[in-house]
Amino acid sequence: MTDEERSKEELRSELEALKARCERAERRATECERTFEALKAAIPDMMFRIGRDGRYLEFVPAKGLEPVLLPELFLKRKISDVMPPEFAVRSMHYVTLALETGETQVYEYELPLHGSPRRYQARVTVSGRDEVLALVRDITERKKDEEPRR
Repeated sequence: MTDEERSKEELRSELEALKARCERAERRATECERTFEALKAAIPDMMFRIGRDGRYLEFVPAKGLEPVLLPELFLKRKISDVMPPEFAVRSMHYVTLALETGETQVYEYELPLHGSPRRYQARVTVSGRDEVLALVRDITERKKDEEPRR
């Protein structure tokens, strides 16, 4: 076998190995995607991806839980552009704190929905270099149940 033939054979072998690695990576990516979709379906909370600048990047609705605004009114816009000022300032405090500390931040807030006040709990955790994932749960009924006990 000549040097040229040996080089061609080595290249073919390297290409086959690279192809096999790519196929494995594609299978892993597909598995991760399926796992993520299953988690989204199982989690009873609304999910918001929020950038460091306060921009809503993505929204995943929760079954039986209505957002305060329709997604088309807030997606790709900043919290401060679409929400009450006090809410925006407080939310950005926790977004920034989560990004700076790397620790999950939990807080409660109240916003009106169809004219009635609703209580929510937000769990904000880092999900990327410059973004967080906020899991939001309606806790109105739980808070009402707790009131008579006080």
